[in-house]
Amino acid sequence: MLMIESFQQSLPGGPAAVDAACAWMSAIVGSVEPGQAELAVRITRELMAGAIRHTPATEELHLCVIPLATNLVIEIRDPGAPAADGTARTSWADLSLEVAEFGSKQIAGQGHIAWVLLPPRRGSHD
Repeated sequence: MLMIESFQQSLPGGPAAVDAACAWMSAIVGSVEPGQAELAVRITRELMAGAIRHTPATEELHLCVIPLATNLVIEIRDPGAPAADGTARTSWADLSLEVAEFGSKQIAGQGHIAWVLLPPRRGSHD
């Protein structure tokens, strides 16, 4: 069975988490698939902006990058608390134009997860 190495990071809730997550994502994706780094950072910025609104400063956000044979998966988990400012979650309409697949799910007692599957890498064939 092929084991896929994933990359994980946890960050405290709060606005500074967005820039920290983007820097981490740039370094990870830049080392795994440099051609996808810019898109991965844009996606991370959008997902994190939504996630921090649902993360009290006393709790953490969790990021994960999963390299697949031809794609990368980006996951961001937040505790799923109601947004303090009453705003909606991520604008999926905007993200859907740049990614292969995306999704979001509230998990009872575990918070919320949002994920995207980046488009296939150039030169990848099934």
